[in-house]
Amino acid sequence: MRTIGFIGIFLLVILNAVGLAISIQEGDWKGIGLMLFMVVMLVFFSHILWRGRKLSRSPITGERLAQGWGGERVGSFVTNQVAKSLDGRILIIGSGLCVAMATLSSLAPEVIFLSSSRSARAATLFAVWPMLAFVLYVRICGPAFKTTAFNTLSMLAVVGAPFVLAYT
Repeated sequence: MRTIGFIGIFLLVILNAVGLAISIQEGDWKGIGLMLFMVVMLVFFSHILWRGRKLSRSPITGERLAQGWGGERVGSFVTNQVAKSLDGRILIIGSGLCVAMATLSSLAPEVIFLSSSRSARAATLFAVWPMLAFVLYVRICGPAFKTTAFNTLSMLAVVGAPFVLAYT
């Protein structure tokens, strides 16, 4: 699971670099600010993953100190945990909507009421957001993964954020 996190962060860094380059070329200060905020978040997530890696093994023997969702396969985690909780379903539906919006932003921005000058930034934002939303799901809902009002409202805010950013 942690390896998937590092791979996802690496992919997000690449997409973030592209988004930052586009924002700088267009002189879009809002886009530059958003991409720099993403850099800070990616550094934070990398730090948390690295710290978790160091804490999950015994310093002397290298043995695992704990078992649980951290040692599961990603597919098992998604089917047994994410798909069965309200917070996880919010994540799945929101991620699907983001992928659809990324596609529409690229192919037909006028259908979703975006100007052609904002479509590239919106497409990048909507394409990257599902990966970020998954990381935030694990951060907000884990390690207990119990559905609470706070978790549900937080996940609604997470999946709603790209829509607010794209249309403001």
